[in-house]
Amino acid sequence: MDPITVGWIGMAVFLLLLVFGVPVGMAMALVGFAGFAWLVSPEASIGKAALIPFTTVTDYNFAVVPAFILMAQIFGVTGMGSRLYDLCEKWMGSLRGGLALATIFASAIFAAISSSTIATVVTIGAIAIPEMMRRRYDPGFAGATVAAAGGLGVLIPPSAILILYGLMTEQSIRELFRAGVVPGVSLAAAYAATVAIVCRLRPEFATAGNRYSLKEKWKALAGAWETILLILLSLGGLFAGWFTPTEAGAVGASGAMLIGLARRKLTFQGLMKALTATTANSGMVALIMIGAFLLNYFVAVTGIPQALIESVEALKVPATVAMLVVTVVYLVLGMFMDSLAMLLLTIPFMFPLVQSLGYDPIWFGVYVVMVMEMAVITPPVGMNVYAVSGLVRELPLDTVFRRVFPFVVAQIAVIILMIYFPDFVTFINRS
Repeated sequence: MDPITVGWIGMAVFLLLLVFGVPVGMAMALVGFAGFAWLVSPEASIGKAALIPFTTVTDYNFAVVPAFILMAQIFGVTGMGSRLYDLCEKWMGSLRGGLALATIFASAIFAAISSSTIATVVTIGAIAIPEMMRRRYDPGFAGATVAAAGGLGVLIPPSAILILYGLMTEQSIRELFRAGVVPGVSLAAAYAATVAIVCRLRPEFATAGNRYSLKEKWKALAGAWETILLILLSLGGLFAGWFTPTEAGAVGASGAMLIGLARRKLTFQGLMKALTATTANSGMVALIMIGAFLLNYFVAVTGIPQALIESVEALKVPATVAMLVVTVVYLVLGMFMDSLAMLLLTIPFMFPLVQSLGYDPIWFGVYVVMVMEMAVITPPVGMNVYAVSGLVRELPLDTVFRRVFPFVVAQIAVIILMIYFPDFVTFINRS
C-alpha cells in the first residue's frame, strides 16, 4: 500500500475516532503513532512518542498557555466580565439595539482577557441574554448576537488557537497576536454594523434601552478601569516588545490576582477554583499538542502535502482563487467539526500548500482562525449556539441558527477582504 493511501486511511480513522467520542489529542496521538510505525518503523515511532511529550511541556513558549488561561480564570471568578458589560451597556444601551452593540464590544474586550470562545459566551451571555429578553429583544436575535460575538475570543489576542498554530508551525506568537488585532477589531465593527442594519430592517428585533446620565457612565468606567489598564499593559507591552508572550501572560495573571485582592473579590476558594481549571485546561492543551506533533510526523512521511501542492499547481489558477477554494473547504468542514479539531487536522496539509502559493505564514494563521470562527456558529456543530441554548433553555437551537446568518455574512466579507488585501493583516508587523 502506497504512503498516500495510508495517509488518507489514517485521516479517515482519525475522524471515526472523533465520531466515537475519543478526545481529539488522544485520537491524533493514536493515528500518528500507528501510521508512523507502519510507514517507517515501530522503533522510530516509539522514539518519537518518548521524546515529543518531554520537549512539548518543557518548551518555554508553551508556558504562555497556562499563563493566559490563569488570567482568564481569575477574571471569571472575580466577576470582572460583568463590570465590562456594565461599562458597555451604560455607554451604548440607549441606542436601538444598544444592548446588542454593548454585547459585541464587551465580548471584544473580554476576548482580550480570555482565549476561550466558550468562556466569552458564558461570561457575557449570562448577563446579556436575560437583560436583552427583559427589554423585549427578539430571543433568537439576542442569542445569535452573543454566539457570534463570543467567537471574537478565538481571534482577538490572546487567542489559544493562534498560540497552538504558532507552536505547531514554529511561527512567532508575538507576530501572530499583533496580526490578529486589526482583523479582530474589524470583525467586531462588522458585527456592530450588522446589528445596526438588522435593527433598521427589523425594528421589532430590538428596542431602545435606558438613557444614563454622564455620572452613571463615568461610574461604570471607574468600575472597570483597572481591567482595561491591565489589558493595555499586558498586550501593549507584548506588542511593544517589552515582554515575551509568556511574560505578558504572567503579567496579566499576576495583575488579575492583584486586582481581585484589592477589590476583595478573590477568595481562597475562588483562587483554588481558578488554579484547578487552569491545570485541567493546560493539561488538555498539552495532550492536544503532543498528539498534533505525532500526527504531523505521520502526515509528513505520507507525501500528501506535496501531492496537494502539485495538484493545485497543475490547475494553474491565481493564488486568490486557490484560497477561495480553501475557504470553501473550511466552511464545509466547519459544519461538522469544531474549530480546534479542524485546525489540528488541516494544518499539516494546508500550511505547506499556502506557503507554496506565496502567502505569509503569519497571514495564514490569522486567516485560518478567522475562517474557523464560522465553525462555532454554523450548523450542525456550532458549539457557541449550543452554549447559548444551554444558558437559556427557552432559546431553541434552530431559532438561533436562523438569526445568526447575517453575522456569517459579515464574517465572509472580512475573509474576502483578507484574501484580496493580505497587507490588511500583515502591515502591523512591518510598522
